[in-house]
Amino acid sequence: MQMGADAVGADAVVIHGRLTVFPAKTNPIGKVHKLSYLDHMMRRHYGKLIYYYDTSSVENRPNLIMSLRITLSKAISNFPLFCGRLRKSDDGLWEVTMNDAGLRAYEATCDYPMEKFFAGRKHSLIETELCRHEINDSAIFTPVAVVQFTEFSCGNIAIGLSWHHAIADPMCATLFMKAWGEAHRGARILHPPFFHPPSLGPRPQRSLITQSRNYYTSSFFNKERDLDAKNELYQSVTLNFNHDTVTKLMSEVQNGSYKFGPPLPSDVLCALLWVAVSRAQGKSSCDVAMASLCLEVRKIHRPPLPYGYVGNALHFSKLSFPMDMAEDNDLSRVAGIINECAGMLDSEEVSSVIDLIQDMEDQGKGVLRDPPFFYSDGLTIAIFDHLFCYDDHFQFGRPSRVTCSVQPIKGDGQIIILPAAEGGSSRSATISLPKPVMEKLLNDSQLERLLVEPVIS
Repeated sequence: MQMGADAVGADAVVIHGRLTVFPAKTNPIGKVHKLSYLDHMMRRHYGKLIYYYDTSSVENRPNLIMSLRITLSKAISNFPLFCGRLRKSDDGLWEVTMNDAGLRAYEATCDYPMEKFFAGRKHSLIETELCRHEINDSAIFTPVAVVQFTEFSCGNIAIGLSWHHAIADPMCATLFMKAWGEAHRGARILHPPFFHPPSLGPRPQRSLITQSRNYYTSSFFNKERDLDAKNELYQSVTLNFNHDTVTKLMSEVQNGSYKFGPPLPSDVLCALLWVAVSRAQGKSSCDVAMASLCLEVRKIHRPPLPYGYVGNALHFSKLSFPMDMAEDNDLSRVAGIINECAGMLDSEEVSSVIDLIQDMEDQGKGVLRDPPFFYSDGLTIAIFDHLFCYDDHFQFGRPSRVTCSVQPIKGDGQIIILPAAEGGSSRSATISLPKPVMEKLLNDSQLERLLVEPVIS
C-alpha cells in the first residue's frame, strides 16, 4: 500500500468560535435522569462520531452553520440529557440533572478540500481536531456532549459529535443526529427518545449463570493503572469495503459450518480484520488470537427496547481462535466463531450480566462507582453495522461517510464496524491500533486486495 502522500497535519484545522447551544424548550426544574447499571460501566469512556457532508451546492452558505445551530437547539429539546450535566447522587451513583445548561459547539475551518483530506489518508491526524471534547465526569460544569462544525476549503462540512458514553451508546448518538436532521427538515422525529426501562436493572431473583462471566470477572477489571501507565501511541484508519467485495468474501466462506445460519457481512468482515490484525501483532500458527466482542442489544433484550432508548444497551464477551485455524486464508471457521457468539446472545444473557454486576457490587468490588476501562481487554471488535448513520438527512442531503471511535483507546486497540454509504452489504471499519501494529496491518497483502481505495498512511 502506498505510503506517505501529502503531509496533512492537525494544524490545518483552525477554531474560530466556541459557544453554548441551549434547548429551544426548557425542562421542568429539578428533573433528573438516573444512569442504569450498563450506563455506569461506560463512565470512563466517551464516544466520537464524525459525519462528512457535500454542501458545496448549498446556495445560502453564510447562514448554513447558523441554521444548523438553530435546529440543534430544537434537537436537544427532545434529547435533554445531551444538554444536562453529570453529578453524583446521595448513594454515590451517577445521574444527569436536566438543567438545560447547554451543549458546547465549536466552529472551525480546514485548509484542505475534503477530497484531498481523504486522498491523503493522513486525515486520521486531523480527525482528532474535527471532534473536540470537554468531557469530564468530575465536574458538574462540564458538558456531556460537544458538537463541532468544520468547513473545508471546498465548501463541504464535517459535523463532529463527542459525548459522554455514560449517557448514551453509539446507537443513541446516531439517533440524536438523525433527530437533528429531522428537525432541520421540519420533519417528525421517527424514533423519539425513550427513558427509564425498568427491565435494565438487577432482578429480585438473580441468575449469575452467564456465558460472559469470564469477561466481566477477568483480571482486566483490576488493571486500570497498568493501562494508564502503558501510554501507547495509537493510529486510526477507516477502511471501506463495497457491496461486491463483502459479497465475494461471504461466498468464500459458504462451505463452513454455521450454527446460526449463513454468516452475515459483519461476521466475515470481522473475521478478515481479526486475522489480519493478529498477523500484524506477530502471532504465529502456534499462538491463540484473543478479542472482545461488543454487540448492541436493544432488540435482543426482552421485552425489546425501542431504538430510541436513551442510554447504553451493549454486551461484551470474550472470543479466541488458534492461529492455525486461519491457515491458507480460510476465514470460515473464524467467521463461525463470531457467528456463534452473536447467535447465542439472548435476553437471559443480557439480564444475567446486570445481575452479575449487582453481585460484584454487593461483594464490595465497586464496579459501579469505579468501573474499569471497557474496550480494553485485548482487541475489541464492535459490530455497529445496523446503526442509523446514513439516515441523518439534513436539507442538504445525507452524509457521504461516517466514522466512529470510542475514547480513550486502550489495550490492543479496537475495530468498529459501521454501515457504509453505498448500502447493501457494504461496510466501513474504523480501526485503531498501536502504531507499530498499524504499520504492519497496512501492508497486509490479503487485506490490500479487498479495499475499495488505497490506504496511504
